[in-house]
Amino acid sequence: NLRPLPAPTPRPLRCASWDSDREVVVMFGGEGSREGTVIYDPHSNTWKWPSPKVQPEFRSGGNMAYDAGHKLHILFGAQFENDPHTWAYDAEKNEWRDLKPASMPPTDKNDAVLTYDPLHKVVLAIVKISEGNEENAKHRLETWAFDAGANRWTKMNPPREPDASGNRARNLMFAPELNAVILENRPHPPGGLHEQQIWTYRYADAKPAAAPPAPKQPPH
Repeated sequence: NLRPLPAPTPRPLRCASWDSDREVVVMFGGEGSREGTVIYDPHSNTWKWPSPKVQPEFRSGGNMAYDAGHKLHILFGAQFENDPHTWAYDAEKNEWRDLKPASMPPTDKNDAVLTYDPLHKVVLAIVKISEGNEENAKHRLETWAFDAGANRWTKMNPPREPDASGNRARNLMFAPELNAVILENRPHPPGGLHEQQIWTYRYADAKPAAAPPAPKQPPH
């Protein structure tokens, strides 16, 4: 425990992503948090509150991924709200932008999870769609891709989508050595058993990347 001071109070269901260019963590939101944008530097073991002029609405849930090709942290989705925006944070400029793409995945309580595919320079997202009232709603998942250069979302329509799961039940990451997205999923159908699942997805064929170099060692 490095115990940096002063420090924020990270809340559950916050958004965070690793900036591989600046080697810092950018964090936003969380259930009950109103601290806004916060940055952690593991090399100096310090937290910073950059206070950008414009910020997204505070939220529980949603997700953030660092698009290294465009040097932007992409934030999308929420757990309890309808946030019809795709946000991008430029850490170099300390600037949030509402990208306003022409179309987006469903945004109402979509509990999105995101990851970045550096081989194809797209952010991939799994979003939840709920139909019906809250007590009896039926859920399904959809796979989407966001190209920040074109400012365009695309619904991917794979032959099979992952099994439906509710809030707090999904983690998404990309393995460049495999050219594969890996989804850890935990569906819990009404009256059924909870099941831990691993799904993989490939956006397109590509030569897998070499293993990245080891990061610099943070202070002890």
